[in-house]
Amino acid sequence: SIPKRKEDIMTSKFYLTQDEYKKLYSDGAIFNTGLEMNEMKGIWLAWETDPEAIKALLPPALGFVAPVVMTYIVNANTKFAGTYNEVALLLMCQHQGMPAGYLQSMFVEGPGASQAAFFGREMAGMPKKICDSLVIDKDGDNASASVSKNGTTFLECTVKLGEYNTPAGNEIFAGNIVGEVVHGGLTYLMKYNLEQAEDGHMYFDNGRILTTESDTLYETWTPGTATITLTDNENSPWASLPVNQVLAAGFGKYSMFNFTTKKVGDFDVEENMPYLLRARFDSPLFN
Repeated sequence: SIPKRKEDIMTSKFYLTQDEYKKLYSDGAIFNTGLEMNEMKGIWLAWETDPEAIKALLPPALGFVAPVVMTYIVNANTKFAGTYNEVALLLMCQHQGMPAGYLQSMFVEGPGASQAAFFGREMAGMPKKICDSLVIDKDGDNASASVSKNGTTFLECTVKLGEYNTPAGNEIFAGNIVGEVVHGGLTYLMKYNLEQAEDGHMYFDNGRILTTESDTLYETWTPGTATITLTDNENSPWASLPVNQVLAAGFGKYSMFNFTTKKVGDFDVEENMPYLLRARFDSPLFN
């Protein structure tokens, strides 16, 4: 028999050809048009917490606005990572008088989770980590979700669809308009470099404050009344933001596109990094 040529056997490679690289920036490609998060489906929550709890978590570069916490727990389908599940914790804050949400913590799980985490961290400094499980269920007018890390279910919720817990939900979720493209969702992110000096010690550098925003199109949105349970966990300490009152919840299916991320300021790394690390790394780093 005739031996196979090497080039016939090797079908995978580590490098991109110049044509493949240029294709990343072609019309409709991710590096040209930006990220898209399609077919997102799941639960949004909003609750009131202790003002001092939020003040204790916000990095000094950001200021307190209100004792309101928001969370989404969704199944996502994306071009850049495929399918995965995501949960995020947002705190209300401001920078130089501009109010927005601050991404305090994020977890991903599922087939595309690793790529989603790497992409979010490298591009925008998002505090994404991997969790053990993230489950969303919906049966008629009832929905529920749970998220686990290191064997602890640190977030559980049940939602009865129909109306918000409080009238505040009409304001909190005013932008969730079915069939209409809504621009907004302004969110603050803290990005930095982790470097190593010639003598071996590591240090942080180039702290910058970013904002990200996008267009959102809701296919469906149904208000809901939620119950929320938070359980303490060393690597997902969401319970440090106690649920004093659930304000509103909802279940929706939507897409996000036309993402833009830009730098709006700098921050002192020595002053702010103590507030950022536990959301990005697990306990072995600190023990």
